[in-house]
Formats: sequence, C-alpha cells, structure tokens
Amino acid sequence: MKQYIAAWDAITACQIARDRDVEALQQQIIAVQARAAEQIAEHQARQAYAAATIRDQGQTDHEVADLLEITPKQARQLINAARATTDGDTSDHRPPLSAGRTSQPVETGPDPHPPSRSAVTLGRAADDDSAGTPG
Repeated sequence: MKQYIAAWDAITACQIARDRDVEALQQQIIAVQARAAEQIAEHQARQAYAAATIRDQGQTDHEVADLLEITPKQARQLINAARATTDGDTSDHRPPLSAGRTSQPVETGPDPHPPSRSAVTLGRAADDDSAGTPG
C-alpha cells in the first residue's frame, strides 16, 4: 500500500511539474508571437511607405506592382496603407527604408498557400495519438 501511495505522489508531482513547464513554454510562445507580430507590422509599414514613395514619384499602381513583383491589388493596398498612416500627420513619422529589397513578402489577406487538408488531418491524428498516452 505504501508503494502505491508513494507512486501516486510521484505521479502527481510529475504532473504538476509538467503543467508548470508547459505553462512557462506557452508564455514564451506568446511572447515570441507578439514580438514577431510587432516586427512584421514594422516591416509591412516600411513596405507600404516604399510603395507609396514609388507611386508619388509618378508611377502608376500597375507600374509599382510590376516593379515590386506583386499584384496591382497588393500595390494599391500598400499605397493606401501608407497614406492612411500619414493622412493628417504634419510630422514625418514614416519609418526609414532599410538597405536591400523590401518588396517581399506582402501579406494582404489569408495565406495563399494554406496547408493541405491531408496535412491538417495528419496533425489532428498526431494530436489524437498523444491524447491517449497516460499523463
């Protein structure tokens, strides 16, 4: 009986430690995602500013799109985004352009290459298998 209770206590301690470690990792994931989202937003603002600058130099939306190797719709979205952030602002808070190419990638909506249905199904199968293991 003592061995059973000792094993029960050890299992409980392992589960508590596991849950604590998982929570810490989840907090790290949240922090990494927030940091990445902030950096991506900054880069997207720089892309928008670059596209608007090209447009302001006399290029058409189609010419901007061709130059940046994006669709005209994406070019218009970038240009409009840049204008929306600078409208009514008398000071120049536009981000500086970095060296190198800033035209790719452009995120303008849902992922154009979502995972295949089989990949999603396989992911769920893997999750289902792990759920059956004793914790």
